Amino acid sequence: MTQVLPASLYAPGQPGVTVGYQLLNPDLTQYQAFTIAGVSESAPGQYVVSAGVIAPDNGGYIRWAIAAGGGALAEVLAVGVILPAPALAADNRLSFLDRAISSRMPRSGWPP
Repeated sequence: MTQVLPASLYAPGQPGVTVGYQLLNPDLTQYQAFTIAGVSESAPGQYVVSAGVIAPDNGGYIRWAIAAGGGALAEVLAVGVILPAPALAADNRLSFLDRAISSRMPRSGWPP
């Protein structure tokens, strides 16, 4: 399974460069290769992954780096921790959904 997480980097000393990221498993093996796809500079030195990153459910690390000429990793800027996703069994998800729907249902007939 995977989790989609928002990702951004604030690097005030590095405005106007091409920045990318790489995802690593908890044991520091590669989960996703270094990429610059979807990374944009929203303000000077502030980099954002537009659609978020798809990370492993068991957590890991995100390594931010400046990209070299061919899009390869050149200089590491920062490393962040990705926490494991909360474990929810299918029964828990359905129970939560059932409670959410029933809490919005009118108590004395429809329409209210």
